[in-house]
Amino acid sequence: DGGESNTPSPTGVFDLQMHAPDNDHLAVAAFVVPQTGEYEVSSLAIRRVVGWGGGATLKVFNQNKTEVTSLQGTTQAWTTDGTTHNLGTLQAGDKIYFAVDRDTDFIGDAMEITWKITSL
Repeated sequence: DGGESNTPSPTGVFDLQMHAPDNDHLAVAAFVVPQTGEYEVSSLAIRRVVGWGGGATLKVFNQNKTEVTSLQGTTQAWTTDGTTHNLGTLQAGDKIYFAVDRDTDFIGDAMEITWKITSL
């Protein structure tokens, strides 16, 4: 896209686009853990789809719905988080939650997000 820069690897893949609602709620996607084991989340990244409007924040929550980390996106350039976040032992069927929260106004808050989940 025009204005997109700092693109994280791998390129050429489909990223998830989410748009925060026009209220104090979150737009949430959940990853369902396929097998019991140790899990970590890394390579978090967020960017605005369009070059106008407010911003939004990507939030990651563990199985207990406790916030693990957050990352703010305000431009079309990718903002990345180089930290690996250990989520501990998760059971098959547990969930890791990825949410987008609006930071300012609702207009133009469509965000593109990426992450990597690893089972150790």
